[in-house]
Amino acid sequence: YTRLFENINQSENIDYSSLNTQTFALLLAKYKALLLRSDENEAPFTVNDFGNFISNLGLEKYPYVGGAAPRRIIPVDAGDDLIYTANEAPPDQLIPFHHELAQVKNPPVYLFFYCDQPSETGGETALLDSTVVYRYVNDTFPEFMEKLKTYGARYIRTIPAEDDKESPIGRSFYNTYQVKTKDELEEKLNATEKLEYEWLDDGSLKVCTT
Repeated sequence: YTRLFENINQSENIDYSSLNTQTFALLLAKYKALLLRSDENEAPFTVNDFGNFISNLGLEKYPYVGGAAPRRIIPVDAGDDLIYTANEAPPDQLIPFHHELAQVKNPPVYLFFYCDQPSETGGETALLDSTVVYRYVNDTFPEFMEKLKTYGARYIRTIPAEDDKESPIGRSFYNTYQVKTKDELEEKLNATEKLEYEWLDDGSLKVCTT
């Protein structure tokens, strides 16, 4: 198959099967975001194609641990823990702009999105250039930015014991950290640098990361 990579103003026809890690990184550095889709005369780009495409890039696999969104795994030929749903919360729930897994020590370098059935209305995955946001905040609120550079940011989360699928950040602490018991969870948290935690009276977990 030949796939099309494009941004708003430019496009390139590229044989996706020939892409490797270096070529992909160069394209992403050039355009910042890439759109991959089937040509009108070709067979649909399936979720299995998507999984194979990601796997064939040769990137280091990222373990999804620490995320807040309730998600489920989409099994594909390339692996059973490679692709997740974006969010299991109801569609009326607002998901604000954010850096994926910014609250963990090693957030992912790349993000991939796949759409199997486009929504009739809305449904877009909006992207924002963080460098533009940084320049705006730095120019508009220089004192705040100076404090941020000096002291860093602190994330405080309250994580429930059970998944709350009515919330876009309602993932339980069992699924967040991929554990089955509280003892296993505490062992994992105690081994994490710059992390503090506290068990609350209602059984939820308060986590602070810097």
